Formats: sequence, C-alpha cells, structure tokens
Amino acid sequence: MKRLLWICIMLFLTFTTLTAGEVIRLSLKEVVRMAIEKNLGLKISRYEPMKAEQEILKNKGAFDPTVNLFLSRAYDRSQSPTIVASSEQSSLEAVLSLEGKLFTGTQYSLRWNYQKFRGDSAFLTINPYHLTELTLSVSQPLLKGAGKEIQKSMIYISEKDRDISEERLRRYTEELIVKVVKAYLALSLAEETYRAAELSLRLGENILKEVKAKIETGLLPSVEIYKAEAEVAKRETVLLEAKNRLKDAEDHLRVLLNIPWYQEIKVLPEEYKRRDFMLDELIDKALTRRGDIKEAELQLQKAEVLERYYKNQILPDLEVFASYGLSGLSSSNSDAFDRLSEGGDKNWTVGITFQIPLFNRTSKAAFHRARYERLQAEDRLRELKKKVVFEIRKRLRALRLAEKEIESRRKIRIAYQKRYEAEEGRFREGLATLNDVLRYQEEYVEALLQEKKAVFDYIAAFVELKRAEGGLFEEFGIDLGEVYAQR
Repeated sequence: MKRLLWICIMLFLTFTTLTAGEVIRLSLKEVVRMAIEKNLGLKISRYEPMKAEQEILKNKGAFDPTVNLFLSRAYDRSQSPTIVASSEQSSLEAVLSLEGKLFTGTQYSLRWNYQKFRGDSAFLTINPYHLTELTLSVSQPLLKGAGKEIQKSMIYISEKDRDISEERLRRYTEELIVKVVKAYLALSLAEETYRAAELSLRLGENILKEVKAKIETGLLPSVEIYKAEAEVAKRETVLLEAKNRLKDAEDHLRVLLNIPWYQEIKVLPEEYKRRDFMLDELIDKALTRRGDIKEAELQLQKAEVLERYYKNQILPDLEVFASYGLSGLSSSNSDAFDRLSEGGDKNWTVGITFQIPLFNRTSKAAFHRARYERLQAEDRLRELKKKVVFEIRKRLRALRLAEKEIESRRKIRIAYQKRYEAEEGRFREGLATLNDVLRYQEEYVEALLQEKKAVFDYIAAFVELKRAEGGLFEEFGIDLGEVYAQR
C-alpha cells in the first residue's frame, strides 16, 4: 500500500513538473474566448436563464389537466332508529374525473361515477342497485379573470423574467470581457515594466563598468564607485519588485481564465490600430443594442402586463356556469350502463354567480401600485437613455485623448532617448557627471515604459467605448449563441 501511494505521489509530481514547463501564448481575442469558455463566474451566471425557464413551465402548469381517481368499499351493520334506514348495508363506489382550466379562463370537469349499494331497508325499491353517472360541467368568468390575456399574465411575466435574465447574462459577459481585457493589458504592462527594469539594470551595469575604468585611469575619484554600485543595487531591487508584480498579474489572469496555477501565461503584444468613430452613429447603436436598455424595456413591458392584470382584478366576479349529466339506475350492472348510454335519465343546470367586495381596497391598492411601477419603469428607461448618451460622449473623448497621448509619449520617448545618448557620449569624454547620466537613463527608461502604457490605455479606452456602444461581442467575433450554448 505504501509503495502504491509513493508511486502516485511521484506520478503527480512528474506531471506537475512537465505541465509547469508549458507556456501558453495568447492574443487578446484568444484570452477573451478562453474566458467565455472557462470562467467559473460566467458558468454560474448561465444557470439563471435556465431557472427562469422553469418558472415559465410552472406558470403554464396552471393550465394542465388533472385526472382524479377515487375507489371505496364500505360495510355497516348497526341498529337503526327508523324503518327507513338499513341496519345492515354495503356499498362500492368508483369516481374518475378529468378537470382543468383553459387559457380563456374556462374551467371544465368531466366526471364519471359508479355506485353499487345493498341494504335491508324495506323502502329500497331496487336492492341491490347499480348507479352510474356521467357529468360535464363548465364555468366561464365574464368580467374578472376573463380572456386569454389576463389568464396568461403570469406566463407573460415569467417569459419577460427569462428574457431579463438572458440580458443580465449578456451584460455579465460584457463586464467579464472588460475585466479580462484589463487583466490582459495589466499583464502586458507588467511584462513591459519588467523588461524596462532589465534594461535599466543593464544600463546601470554598463555605467558601473565605465566608472571602474575611469577610476583605474584616474579620470574619476574612487568615491564615485559607491554611487554607481548603489544605483545598480537599487535597480536590482526594482527588477525584483517588477517580477513580483508580473507574477501577480499572471495569477489574476489565471483566475479569470480558470486555468491551473502552474500554467505559465505569456501574452502576445497587441498592436496599436487607430479607429475613427462618428458620435451620432455610436449613440444610435447604443440605444438599440445595449443590454441595460433592453432590460429596462423588458421591465417596462412586464410592468404594463401587471398593470393590465390588476386593473382587471378590480372588476366584479361575474361567472356563468352550466352542467349536463346522464345517469343509469338498475338492479344489474349491465342494465345501468345501458340506460346511461341510451340517455334515459338526464339532468342539466345553468346559472350565474356574482360577487363584488364592498370597498375592494385590496384590488385597487394592487392596481395603483402596479400603475406607479409602470410609470417608474418609463422614467427609468428615459433616464437610462440619457445616461447612455453621456457615457458614449465621455468614452469617445477618452479614446481621442488616449490617441493623442500615444503621439505625445512617442515624441517624449524620442527626445529622452536622444538626450540620454548625447549625455552618455559626453560622460565618456568627461564632460558630464555621473548623476546626470543616471538621471537621464531613468528618464529614458520611464519614457519608454510610458509610451507602451499609452498604447495599453488606448486599447482599454477602445474596449470601454465598444462596451458602452453594445458592440463588444461583434468586436471579438462572439455570437450570443456561444454564450448560451455553454449551458
């Protein structure tokens, strides 16, 4: 047993070592697609539309027919106080019925009843007797609860809830895409920061070598070596911190992609692509495609259905009912069924019922509450549309600013690079101090990093604009069916 356990541990360690060496290289679109396929939060959210679908079936179940069966056999022997009742009697009864309600509100019942009775009463003209009955009963509301639209109100509402849950799933997916893109850009920036820290360290080490050479030739005092060594030590610390932030960024992306901790991730560089947008076109698309606007419209439709339903509930309860039955009574079972089939014995009933609460405060309160909720939903939709317009304008300004920032950072990087190269040349000739060279080195490396960051900020601003427009799925080539199909 111990040997088997030892072999399993060794196999696990071997597998972990092998897989830890694998490196996944992903582009931005591949990262987004992997998140949609594997993210656990999205997987959890996919259950909500399925739960809402079951609520639709539950409300449709109110119109499912019901079959009822009743069987009984009884015997009684006791002293009777009158000569009418039997002192000893036995009976057998069976009832089979089909009941239900139609979408129009019509309630129906088809009932078959069979009874066999035997007693010792002298007043029984048929003993034993067999009685069989077949009765059809219907009732139809004429005011309160009348019509398909009212009867199916709860089904309509549950369908709207299902649609709302699907829109919320879509919005959750869009938010996930934004999170994944930002995590991807954060990892890209962490990699660039690490490379910048490596470059800074190499430049510092090169300066340290030059300082040592100048000290040996007497061009610099020996005390300058401490300053160069301290700068190298500081940059080594910066490199370690950059590596730590890089690992943190990798772990954050791993969580979003739901991949093992030992799987190493490398992101492929995303190129800068300038895009042009028209404000009016963006606003038009956002007002027709955004999930939160669609959800608000569905909430309004749901409120309208509830208002119509509760308005109907204020009406008096007026109902018409009717029943028609056939029966057969005989001393034998077969004769009783024959009389039933021949329609010898008949009965029918027709009538109406009317009921109205005197003050009807419960129904009126429910109606007014539903009306206020509908008005509230209308105002929320109008408010949301205004916010969407403002958000589009804000996101477009941010994108244009990020675009200008790239050009500005490129010019700054070129200027700092040339100034550093010139200062390094002057240092070799003994015309510049060590402090100046080290300062220009740091400024150049920082400018290099800020230029990369400006590109990442532009990509983030672009993704935020596409989310505000409702076009993230289109941008990344994702079909809504893919999001729902994973269920």
